[in-house]
Amino acid sequence: MIPKRESFISIFILLWLTVILPVSAISAEPGAGRQFRLVTASIRFALSESLSSANSPALSNVKDPISVVETSASRWSAVSALRITFTKSNLVSVSAGGVRGDGVSLITIAATAENLALFPDNEKSPPAVTRIFFNKAGFITEADIVLNPFVRFSDNGETGYDLETVLTHEIGHAVGLGHSYVPSSIMNSEIESADYWTREVFPGRQLAQVDISSIRAKYGPKELNEDCCSAIIGSVYSIENRPLSAEIWVEDEAGRLIAYTRSQPDGFFSLKGLESGTYSVYAQFPEQGFAAKSIVNRRRLLSGDILELNTRLSLSKNLPIIRYFGFNSGLSRRPAVLSGAKQGQMFLFGEGIGPNDFIAGFSTGQIIAFGNEAFSVDFGLNIPAVAVPFSKFQDDKTGEFSFFVQNSKSERVYCIGCIKIVSEQEVDSAIVK
Repeated sequence: MIPKRESFISIFILLWLTVILPVSAISAEPGAGRQFRLVTASIRFALSESLSSANSPALSNVKDPISVVETSASRWSAVSALRITFTKSNLVSVSAGGVRGDGVSLITIAATAENLALFPDNEKSPPAVTRIFFNKAGFITEADIVLNPFVRFSDNGETGYDLETVLTHEIGHAVGLGHSYVPSSIMNSEIESADYWTREVFPGRQLAQVDISSIRAKYGPKELNEDCCSAIIGSVYSIENRPLSAEIWVEDEAGRLIAYTRSQPDGFFSLKGLESGTYSVYAQFPEQGFAAKSIVNRRRLLSGDILELNTRLSLSKNLPIIRYFGFNSGLSRRPAVLSGAKQGQMFLFGEGIGPNDFIAGFSTGQIIAFGNEAFSVDFGLNIPAVAVPFSKFQDDKTGEFSFFVQNSKSERVYCIGCIKIVSEQEVDSAIVK
């Protein structure tokens, strides 16, 4: 079913300027506004003494919280030139509000007055908050991560919030990444507790390729001789020459999602941190009536290449809009996780999506949709959905992929990065590790 509002709790970054601002006001997503990054490609976190199961009831289901912090940080440092180190600290509270902070990047879960002020709704607040301080040039001078002491965390994904997933997300904020619109990204704003996901819809701990591209865009690859990085830049306009804040994404030859951004209000976009490869680039803005368009098809890029693309999108009428989706379960906005050979049903809900209104397809040839067999499904609460039978082959090209709906005029709208294909060994565990 479509989750209730409290089912999906957004993790958000608080950017401290002269006041605390929500992430929607200032985003670190490439192409989405002001950019933030560390002065150098390194940050040193002070680990509060509160980070233990003995000192915090919220961590009672976590055997070694410090180890989880280190593992979460290594997700980012393993794929980029970013260097993250730690020191133990007897500090328990974040620095008082202001424009400078105390210069200590603290990770804490202590239930002190300073920390609790960040969670006014107690257990209904986000599971964690990251607050960054930055100078006029946009360089991060301090990043504090506060875990919500009102909620419960675990290290096995069986109860409460998975601590490694939450911390990987928050450390991404601490080094300058904003929220991602891609459902399969670790930086997506919706992180659920174990009450709201199953083996087929779960918060994977590993980074999506869009996350890897984003962190490399800021700090470069892990090794200087690595086959990285290339970039794609350009602008998106309407036929009438009006700049569009469109979705731009890159796929490799297997249809795997590699990078994603939204163009700025002036139409400009930038996609960096790409490994050498052969890529296709797409754009769409369905909320404003602009169907998906292939900007370039199978262009080879080598390390150091910069490809400049400018495109115009044509306005369409009555485009299908995907609001919620699901595979073999209810409707949500979380990625579907698939592995191995299987048959099932894809559920769709939105505007212009009826059993006879569209056909469905996938960016990967591993999955085939049988749109001519689509039928209506009633989820109650005036939520008429459509079920589309699909078949997935055994060939597991792992990664993040997209699906699309196409109307009678052959106009497509994609759900970008809404499918995560993993190996059968990975899905056998409760969480992708």
